[in-house]
Amino acid sequence: MQMDPRVTKLTMLAVLAVGLGIGCSRQQSTAEEAKQTPSPETKALHGQLRVYAAKPYASSMAELTEMFRSKHPEVSFELHSGDVRHVVARMLEGERPDVLLSSGDIEVKPLEKAGLVGLRKDFCFITLGIITQKQNPASIGSLHDLAADSTRALAILPPDTSLGYYAINLLKKEKLWERIEPKVIVPDLPSQVLEIVAEGSADACLAYGAVLRRNADDAGQSLRARLKLVCDLTAQYCLKIPCPALSTSGCEHPQLAEAFIDFLTMDEAQEVLARYGFLRLRDPCCGDDVNGAQN
Repeated sequence: MQMDPRVTKLTMLAVLAVGLGIGCSRQQSTAEEAKQTPSPETKALHGQLRVYAAKPYASSMAELTEMFRSKHPEVSFELHSGDVRHVVARMLEGERPDVLLSSGDIEVKPLEKAGLVGLRKDFCFITLGIITQKQNPASIGSLHDLAADSTRALAILPPDTSLGYYAINLLKKEKLWERIEPKVIVPDLPSQVLEIVAEGSADACLAYGAVLRRNADDAGQSLRARLKLVCDLTAQYCLKIPCPALSTSGCEHPQLAEAFIDFLTMDEAQEVLARYGFLRLRDPCCGDDVNGAQN
């Protein structure tokens, strides 16, 4: 029996229409699902982020966290500030902050060795400089002046700190360490390195070169009124110390930690860090441009 060609044509059109309808329905369904299921980038962040920051960041943290919360209002912060070495020791014993901001890379090496670092990103740099009393009684103006007989004592942090490690290695590279080592005073705490110079127990210290230019509270201003930066070694020796931000393995809020660490590398956060005396990621470390980058 031969089928009427008109019937065949109508049947084919009906099948095609059904197929197109199913296809359109699936596309609409997929589009609706996409609208209802936000991508990871658009998901709202919420929760409390526990951040341990080295003491040099204390003044800048309020501004940085407020800036982050303007983008993510459902995020709150539990902030702690102090000596990174103490925090690292507690972390090795089981404590798990979400984020650790270190003022140098040497302090976090034990965490890396123990496999406790999740995400790590350098987010700024610190500089190394020679700081004396305002009057500079020993007339110190360069690294080599530290080895002169007129320099009685020099304050340097221990080698398990980034500041101490890089200072000692620079002195060794310049073949000055053997002459300077007998004069070295090693303070117990990083905060004491400036106090030793201000009170006259040492003629100079090797400390963060920008420490006298950044914002400070009243107590810090009083101390630094008696001190001056006589030589920024970063420009002369092309030396800048990387500062890592890291999340810890097993922390409570790894996604929040990652978002905050990424934020610290963005231009707006970098400008805040620059105002507080840190080198931005894009700033040079050699030549006269170093000083200009920090001002």
